[in-house]
Amino acid sequence: MITIDLVPKQAENGKWGYVNSKGFFVIPAIFSYADDFDRGYAIVKNDNSDSGIINIVGDLICGFISEPQTLLDVNPEDLSIEDTIYRLRSEYGKNSHFDPFSEGLASVRIKDKQWVYLNKNKDIVLGRNEQWIAAPPFSEGLAAVCNEEGQWGFINKSSKIVIDYQWNKVHSFSEGFAGIRDENGSWGVIDHSGELVIPCIWKGKDIEFVLKGIAGFSNGLAYVQDVEGKYGYINTQGELSIPCKWKDASDFSEGLAPVCNDDGKWGYINSLGEIVIDFKWMSAYKFSEGIAWVKGISDYWGAIDSYGNLTIRSQFQNVRPFSEGMAAVQDALDKCIYIDYNGKQQNFGEWDDVFPFSEGVAFVQTEDNKWKLINKFENLTNE
Repeated sequence: MITIDLVPKQAENGKWGYVNSKGFFVIPAIFSYADDFDRGYAIVKNDNSDSGIINIVGDLICGFISEPQTLLDVNPEDLSIEDTIYRLRSEYGKNSHFDPFSEGLASVRIKDKQWVYLNKNKDIVLGRNEQWIAAPPFSEGLAAVCNEEGQWGFINKSSKIVIDYQWNKVHSFSEGFAGIRDENGSWGVIDHSGELVIPCIWKGKDIEFVLKGIAGFSNGLAYVQDVEGKYGYINTQGELSIPCKWKDASDFSEGLAPVCNDDGKWGYINSLGEIVIDFKWMSAYKFSEGIAWVKGISDYWGAIDSYGNLTIRSQFQNVRPFSEGMAAVQDALDKCIYIDYNGKQQNFGEWDDVFPFSEGVAFVQTEDNKWKLINKFENLTNE
């Protein structure tokens, strides 16, 4: 897990760059778009909307070229299905939580612009004869896929298009709904039939952690961004349930949502918009399995419970949400490990990178940059 503490930020000139934990630009604001860093690389765009990839010092190592890119493009000739089975960010953006498997399938890029879905035996089960340039994980029996014209639609597990290619951007389905963006850049919401249930009235733009306009629904609420750049939450009828007054916001999970005030501090609200955990954190994740990761002034991550009590002391450089009883973390010595709810290391070795368990398996990276699939109940698989 690469130690990266750079966050994309838009400067007064309207361009994007990267700031450190103190808010200072360390990579100049020269890009028209800037994605989050992952494994030491980030996707950026120039004024022509061409995509490129930079490293942590801002050097352009791939691009600019005018076609959708992923972080797997760094050395495509060196990548096999073994290496690429863990999907990195595509033009789809950060709505994906990088679960290697979802509903029994993992999306994988196997050729220059071809994405397919594999089962846990690494058999290609969907997409062999398609030309999807992006294909996020399945959710609620449907997966968003993007065709060569850059339009998004949804397929079922028989690879049949059930919602036609027509949208400029989409989010995965959650609680029966999916956020979509039309050709005018406005966001709305569709149901499983593809019917527009909330009109495209919320303007979105690419900033910070996700493509914000309308996010997925969680606990019956989805966060939205108004024309003033503030965030609030709507219900499934499109009614504003929590006013747009936050500097930033994330999904509800387990009844709580992290929100950021004008001072740049994070706290948590309930579904009524009431503050239940005070604003004192520099960064905050949503809750997962009763635990949320938070970062204070120490610049290390610790964990709190739903009352705001610190349950795991601040000690980790990087963290991922708890999944199936464990969390993938990077400790102060740069070791990537799995821990339990008490912060105790579990018996799954030490790696260069680790990802959350999903459906009983997780991907880990060895010192020679190879990926292996480990099973919670067995030894290493896919050696």
